[in-house]
Amino acid sequence: EIDENESDIFDTFFADSINAVEFADMIESFSQKNILTMLPNTIEKLNNYVFEEEGYESDIRKLLKLYTDEQANEFWQKLKSLCSYSSSREYEIVSALIVELSKDNQYDKEMINIIDNDIISGIASYYNKNSYLMFAIQVVSAYKDKISQSNLDKYSSVLMKVISTDTDNALNAYRTVNRLNSNDFWCKHIDTIFGYVTKGTYAIIYDIVTGRIELFNKENNNLTQLVEFLVDYIDLSNDPDDVINTLNAHFTKISRIENLIHMLMNIEYDEDNAGIKLAKLVDNCKIEVIIKIITNEWGADEVHKEKLIKLFSKSEKYSNYELIHRVNENKESVNKNDLLIMLEFCEEYVTENNIESFINIMEYLLTNYLEKDVCDQILMRISNLTKNVIVKHRESICMILVEIFRKSSSEENRRRSSIIIKDKGLSRKIRNKLDENELKEYRSYLS
Repeated sequence: EIDENESDIFDTFFADSINAVEFADMIESFSQKNILTMLPNTIEKLNNYVFEEEGYESDIRKLLKLYTDEQANEFWQKLKSLCSYSSSREYEIVSALIVELSKDNQYDKEMINIIDNDIISGIASYYNKNSYLMFAIQVVSAYKDKISQSNLDKYSSVLMKVISTDTDNALNAYRTVNRLNSNDFWCKHIDTIFGYVTKGTYAIIYDIVTGRIELFNKENNNLTQLVEFLVDYIDLSNDPDDVINTLNAHFTKISRIENLIHMLMNIEYDEDNAGIKLAKLVDNCKIEVIIKIITNEWGADEVHKEKLIKLFSKSEKYSNYELIHRVNENKESVNKNDLLIMLEFCEEYVTENNIESFINIMEYLLTNYLEKDVCDQILMRISNLTKNVIVKHRESICMILVEIFRKSSSEENRRRSSIIIKDKGLSRKIRNKLDENELKEYRSYLS
């Protein structure tokens, strides 16, 4: 403890030491037995420096709590005045000071008062002044967990005003307070945010969406918005597997499954994971939708084919094995070209246990469309079946081949059917099915 008569000496010494690394520690030691009113020049100099130069923020954070009430009030009044908008003012130093003060809860009351009454009200009027907007964003971000929800909503309303002119900064700032806005405010403005989806903003908006994903529900009548965002912009994501996982976690059925699979055809993702995670969405589709998906995408290239096969591989209802049964059950409502594509899609997975459905579809096509292109495709499908697969249905296969041989107007079709009959070991079965002239023609194609 020093004598008051000696205070001038210490005041001068400390004022001259203000740039020293250990300055704050020296003042703290001094304050343990002395009041800081004994150092008026030192405190005044520090207060001037901290508002004008960088590097003094940490000293103020340590020492402000040691100020007398009068000294503290003077500091807060000065800071308050600097938080209002002025076209001639730079805000970097003040912003850095406030961010530093946010590390100490002891200053929350005074700072929240300034934020509520000066900064948030200030940007409501001067949101189009970029330097002041960025200052407000930095300050609010530092104190976001301590600001009232109503004032956070007011602040976020300003961000919605500037999103069209300063999209990146507005979205980044909104993401910072995303979880803290009121439910009503968030639901009201998510549509605005969806209007700014680009390759550059997607990751930010995805964080905003998934950060409050519980607000997408039937009560808020916005589930369609969520599906459209997740599906229609999945190609913008750097992590489409996470988007797939999100769809799996929140939906058992979506209306845009066709759009989703179309998007997946043209991007890279974990195909095994997608098959597992999307299985229930696929299972809950009508067969008409599944057929439309396959017929739209099948044949584009080999990559598309492989992706489609993997996407359906984990489905219980439409797995590559089960799908042919579903198509057979609904064949009368499917057009000729789509049935032909479905036969091609399913042929690799035809076994002795599901070949009957495969045969039924071919028989239906021949009964209703005895045309060259239909015969061509059926002959190709049968030629690709192994003898082991057809062993229990040799008679049915033979009848299809005979039907083509007898009724097709194409000599090429008749020739091919004859060769396939022989290759599949069905020659004996046709003897009582063809007349003498037909047998003669049949043999001529084999010579």
